[in-house]
Parts: sequence; structure tokens; C-alpha cells
Amino acid sequence: MKAIILLFCIIFVIGCGDNNNKENIRSKVGLYFEGEMNYIFSDYVLKEESKTLTTRYVTYIYSVDSRNKSVNYEDVMRRISERKWSYKSNKNNSKLYCDNMNNALEIMKPNNINEKSRDGYIVTQGLDKWYIGISYREGGIFECIKS
Repeated sequence: MKAIILLFCIIFVIGCGDNNNKENIRSKVGLYFEGEMNYIFSDYVLKEESKTLTTRYVTYIYSVDSRNKSVNYEDVMRRISERKWSYKSNKNNSKLYCDNMNNALEIMKPNNINEKSRDGYIVTQGLDKWYIGISYREGGIFECIKS
């Protein structure tokens, strides 16, 4: 009976240690992302749209309302480069950047009213907001690892 109780105690302690380690990783990733966003978008007000925190990945989605203050695209790109994010791809008006830890930064700038989707429809949604997603995944983000 003592062996069974001891076994449960060991499993409990090991399990708690793993959860604490995951919490520490999520906290560090969150602080890192917050620092990156504060630097890259220091002249703008970011609004957190959503946040996903699991044991394996962390994702934050922000928006920048550019109706009151125009976002200087070149300045944002310069700051991204200064922080060692490298450009990976451009899909559907969205640019993907990766850092040296295989985190992903995706930026979707406001659509131009004259832009058309693949099937020819004029794209009008999100005309006044920039959307920024920043993600960490245990083991890296596929788009960042593959190249």
C-alpha cells in the first residue's frame, strides 16, 4: 500500500512540474511577444483581438485602427527588420515573417478598395484596420521551419 501511495505522489509531483514548465514557457513567450509588438508598433495603439494559449502553442491577434493615424508602412517594415524578423511569404495581402526561434509574425495591412480577390470580387473588408498575428509553437511554426 505504501508503494502505491508513493507511486501516486511521484506521478503527481512529476505532472505538476511539467505544467509549471509549460506555464513558464507561455509566460516567457507572452513577454517576448509583448516586447516585439511594443517595439514594432510603438507609435500606434494595438488592440488585442484574441489570444490562444495551450500547452503546445501561443497565438495573439492584434488590430491597429488606422482611421485616426495613418500607419507608416516603411517604418513598420524597418522595425521588423531591426528585430531580426525575416520575410518568408506574401499571401492574400498578408506578409509572413519568422524570427530565429521559428516564431511567426503575420501582418495584414488594410485592403485597397481597388484590390480584387482571385475570383474577381472587390475586397472591401478590413479597410481601416491592420491585423497582426504573432505565434509560437513548440517545435516551431511549419512555414518558418520549412525554408
